[in-house]
Amino acid sequence: MKPIVMLWAAAIAIVGSCLFWRNRRRYRRKAFLWVAMKSAVELLILFLVAALMPALLIVWLVVWVTRPIKTPWVRTVVGVLSGVVFGIFSSFALEALIFFGIFAIDLKTGAHDGGFLHCWKRAKAEEALPCAA
Repeated sequence: MKPIVMLWAAAIAIVGSCLFWRNRRRYRRKAFLWVAMKSAVELLILFLVAALMPALLIVWLVVWVTRPIKTPWVRTVVGVLSGVVFGIFSSFALEALIFFGIFAIDLKTGAHDGGFLHCWKRAKAEEALPCAA
């Protein structure tokens, strides 16, 4: 099994089991199938939002963080600060995803002289050549 498939399978299993555990504790009188389906739907919504609408996921995190705060001005200040912090973390995560994506592309195309990172080496070699002007 490929490591990336194992990573996603573990992530889905961990998040899904946490959702199931929380729903099982919260809805004790409901049937097992109902709790399992509710957890599966929540898991699907969570992963779709994380993949397609990360800003909405940040809003949900801010609402979750500020829920226990009762004073309106403190809730506003904590909400703005936590929104900025979560936004910065998400931009770092996006930058890391793009950075590692470049090397993933090179793993597929870099086995020969036409690879992605090989273009940088070729450009440096062409800059080092003297101009015939």
